[in-house]
Amino acid sequence: MRKVNAITLAGLMTGLHLILVILFTYLPYTIFFELFTYIVAPLISAVYTLKSDNKYILIFALSTLIAGLLFNPIVTVTYVLPILIIGITFGIIIKLGFDQLRIIYSMTLVYVAVFILTVVTLRLLYGINLEEILINVLNLNNNNSYLIYFLLMIYGLLQAIVITYVLKPEIKKFGYLIPGFKSINAYDFGLFVLGLGLAIIYPITDITFLVSVVTTFLALPIIVFGYIHNKLRTKTLLIGFSLSFLFIFIPLLGLLDPAKYPLAILGLFTPLIMLGLKRFVQLYYVRKQ
Repeated sequence: MRKVNAITLAGLMTGLHLILVILFTYLPYTIFFELFTYIVAPLISAVYTLKSDNKYILIFALSTLIAGLLFNPIVTVTYVLPILIIGITFGIIIKLGFDQLRIIYSMTLVYVAVFILTVVTLRLLYGINLEEILINVLNLNNNNSYLIYFLLMIYGLLQAIVITYVLKPEIKKFGYLIPGFKSINAYDFGLFVLGLGLAIIYPITDITFLVSVVTTFLALPIIVFGYIHNKLRTKTLLIGFSLSFLFIFIPLLGLLDPAKYPLAILGLFTPLIMLGLKRFVQLYYVRKQ
């Protein structure tokens, strides 16, 4: 009976995705409709992921993609495939019990990965260079085309925050709760230290900027952890220090290569990173005792 329900639900959700394909095919393009779709549409596949066993998710995804490709391949690759991946991933990480910050953190990386997948797929299957289109739209050139991925990461972060808070009340209806962020682990520090090492020793190239951005991104859990686990007085002093240091630091940015700017700005959060490290060691030591 459960198998029949899963298949029936998959058919219903596939039909909803086909409606999206039809809308994207015949409706005139508007940025508002696209943003609305990217925020709301992942709920379809997220709901299926939460309500069904994992073994049926692949069947649902394949049936949706096949149906969409038969109707409009380009729209399916450009819109439905990303929406499917985002929604399914969102459902899976909720099932895994990720906290709120880690959901936002993970979904941002998923948005970037989905964009890269879309670029590669469109280029291989249809010869469409999405990167070049965006370079022209954003008035960039090949020397700073890496800014696309920087803007994409910021866009992904904002969209991940929105989708998490929009869907959070809906998730409760399926018996799942999104816990608040409470702690960090050794992986957080390990990834951050690895990124920081690469950002420092990496030669000055276009890629250096991206490495610096990723390193700053990897520091977010540690910064948040350092902030929430200290008293209000400490928080106020840290914010005051950072703002004061910012006015001194901005003129010094002119002495650095622009590729190192994100890494330099990360220096403003050094006190919070150090406090996060100190608090983590204290908690880890107490647990060991």
